Amino acid sequence: MVSKGGRNFQTNVRDTEGLDIDDFIDNYEVGKKACFGCPIHCKHVWHIKTGEMAGLTGIGLEFNAAGALHFMAECEDWETIMAFYDGCNRFGLDVASASAYIAILMELYDRKIITKSDTGGLAYDWGSRDAILGFLEQTTKREHIGDVMANGLLKAADVLGHDMMQYVVHSKGLTIEARDLRSHKGQLLGEVVSSRGGDHLRGRFTIEDFHLPPKVTESLYGKPVPSDPRSYKGKAWPTVWTERLCAVVDSVGICKFASKWMSPGLLGPEDMAESFTAVTGIQKTAEDIMIDGDRIYTLEKLFNAREGISRKDDKVPDRYHEPLKYGPYKGENIDEQKFQVLLDEYYELSGLDSDGIPLPESIERLDLNTMDDLESMVTENTDI
Repeated sequence: MVSKGGRNFQTNVRDTEGLDIDDFIDNYEVGKKACFGCPIHCKHVWHIKTGEMAGLTGIGLEFNAAGALHFMAECEDWETIMAFYDGCNRFGLDVASASAYIAILMELYDRKIITKSDTGGLAYDWGSRDAILGFLEQTTKREHIGDVMANGLLKAADVLGHDMMQYVVHSKGLTIEARDLRSHKGQLLGEVVSSRGGDHLRGRFTIEDFHLPPKVTESLYGKPVPSDPRSYKGKAWPTVWTERLCAVVDSVGICKFASKWMSPGLLGPEDMAESFTAVTGIQKTAEDIMIDGDRIYTLEKLFNAREGISRKDDKVPDRYHEPLKYGPYKGENIDEQKFQVLLDEYYELSGLDSDGIPLPESIERLDLNTMDDLESMVTENTDI
């Protein structure tokens, strides 16, 4: 497994006991819920019975909240995490970004880059409940530092100084979750080239965690992939494959947790082709499904190209050039020269030019509009 981004990715281990999952299950979980018809039931239903938050009930606690607040912000309190998660859901905030923003602000406060004059008197100490819940209130009400961060990281840097970005692990302004990917080159590639920035659900090669033998990955992807996550070799193709799979998974309305994004034994292109054919009467093969995924993702790249996004934005976070400090991957970091070679391979396999822009022949092959047609289509259809 990958390391975790302790203290906003300054370290990859914790020097505290940490949260106890049994404590959550025994004292807070009161049930499980699922999306309609789903057998997984991954949503925890929880209830706080005593203390100042007694009576608070919610659903969820995904890793992006518990992981980011615990590992990145050093919060040791389940109730603070539950209250924050529930508040994000109620106020319409992205819990993954909001959790990461808190850890970023805690490091900036620790380094005295921001002070109480910026935060409305709130001390952003590591693990502080007041800071975590205070950030939620300040952001929702657009007050003090919350007003700055509500505009997003890139605009926040215009106010707080662009030097702050060296402490931010992100892709295209969207924070990468609390998994430290310095050791896992394929997974990092997926986050770096993601069409919407640091999003593990777009094309992250999650199965890299399994260390599968090349013969097994060849049966999955059609090409063997080295089992060592530290290897740069061969990691471009499973990233491209996963992007296409995820695009179709989103389009047909199934969950990533039930797909081969999550585990090699779950639903793949063959299963989706069979289901699509049965439901619609339109004949699809596994190859057709993956071409559809290619078309979707290439269209997203075209939108990005129109907005000026290119290779310059497919960038490794600065902090990932620093070596990991502990554990089995101690000393591992990103070799920029090797990563650029990997990026070139990804572009070639994706039908992109050396700047990350879809090639004319790719657009034609996938029966997509040209960039001019696409722009006019979006402009004319203003009701979409």
